[in-house]
Amino acid sequence: MRDSPTAGTVTSGTGISGPGISGPGAAGDDDEVTAELTDAYWQAYRERMATTGFLAIARRFPALVGQALRLGFEASRTDLITTVTLNLIAGVLTGFALFATTGVLEALFAEGRPRSGCAPRCRH
Repeated sequence: MRDSPTAGTVTSGTGISGPGISGPGAAGDDDEVTAELTDAYWQAYRERMATTGFLAIARRFPALVGQALRLGFEASRTDLITTVTLNLIAGVLTGFALFATTGVLEALFAEGRPRSGCAPRCRH
């Protein structure tokens, strides 16, 4: 492609740039485009985490929980105790709700079809 004042030049596949051309695809947008293509800082360990096995993570888990608890204890003892207590209560109540739902569904399906005679064309 020839460089001319009216045609513009193609720059690294991002768009057209040239004298008098601005907006999306202009040469000044190269930094913005490449910034979107660079990996975020948290993706630096993507390969390592993809190849790490369950047992390696399970061995490291207690130390990570301990570290998190120590950090929370140093930050605010009452907030940590409140958060852990409320999460334990929420877990117990969730288990109770699941257990109750299971009991209701077992009772409902054990009876079979309702005896009211209500078929798909029920007009009650």
